[in-house]
Amino acid sequence: MRARTLRAQLVALVLVLLTTVTLVVGLVTVLSMQRFLVDRLSDQATSAARRTQNNAPRLDGDGPTPPTGTGTGQGFGGRGPRFLDAPGNAEGTLGAIVVGGSVESAGVVGATGARQSMSTAAQAALTRLPVGSEPVQVTLPTLGDYLVLAQRGPNGATLVTGLPLGPVHDTVGHSRSSS
Repeated sequence: MRARTLRAQLVALVLVLLTTVTLVVGLVTVLSMQRFLVDRLSDQATSAARRTQNNAPRLDGDGPTPPTGTGTGQGFGGRGPRFLDAPGNAEGTLGAIVVGGSVESAGVVGATGARQSMSTAAQAALTRLPVGSEPVQVTLPTLGDYLVLAQRGPNGATLVTGLPLGPVHDTVGHSRSSS
């Protein structure tokens, strides 16, 4: 076996360094993009929660429970709270009214803009959310990952608003596979 020349060793070293730098730059770029997209979605979730706070009393009644709530999470014809019908709520927007640890009404905006019901398992996960002023990430059965914000409503109920993290995951996943 022949010993490598100094030139071959230097070329190999430069290739290893270039490969390492490229991988590090790619990783930092993907992580930065993910953080940016999650921060942006967090801002959008906060804005959606503000819309919920403004529209829930007008669209879902003034009492502590929705006027036609059944206590099964399927009030309002089984499709979730009416505040989901307010302008500005995109496909996948989640909304729920929780009273006394029980979901009174919960739904998701579908592809056609109509409210769709949620599974019982997803509703149960909503009852365990902390009430606060910052969105939190949660995985909801049958729905996937969401950024949700649970806030106390003016009538004492907890109003839950959330946006899907799926588009962020899709973008970041596509970027990872392209790198």
